Amino acid sequence: MIIIVEGPDGSGKSTLCAQLIDILGTACWYEHFSYPKDKQEADNLFYTYSMYLQDSLTEGGNLVIDRMWPSTMVYGEVLRGNPEITYEQALELEAYLCGHAIMIYCTGNPEDMWHRCVERGEDYVTGFKDFYSICKKYDEVMLEQKHLIPVFTYTIPKEG
Repeated sequence: MIIIVEGPDGSGKSTLCAQLIDILGTACWYEHFSYPKDKQEADNLFYTYSMYLQDSLTEGGNLVIDRMWPSTMVYGEVLRGNPEITYEQALELEAYLCGHAIMIYCTGNPEDMWHRCVERGEDYVTGFKDFYSICKKYDEVMLEQKHLIPVFTYTIPKEG
């Protein structure tokens, strides 16, 4: 089983991944994907994801992934002006994973998630306006678009 954990910064992804790894134990491994560092890496993301998933399915076992193509669809569009993965490519990746994967969309109140980011000293997203746009785009990508693998929503509790 492949479990892809997605959501904006401050949404509880890393905490949830750690809990999943504790539950799955030694039969599990973990991968974290970050944003592309340069144009060449961005241009190769679909190939990178395809090959990684193909290798993972061949290896067997359980895999928890912290961020993958939905993140690049969201952050790419909002912060870099171009989603590095298209909707059609996302569906192609999901078709390959049918029966082998789920996605968990971590979300919550944007103000609370932003507060967590500020407390942690996150510096990738520098303003609430961009962060709010990221949250809205995540809702579109994860909740409004059609998916070929199951998407479950995990909402972190409101602070205070």
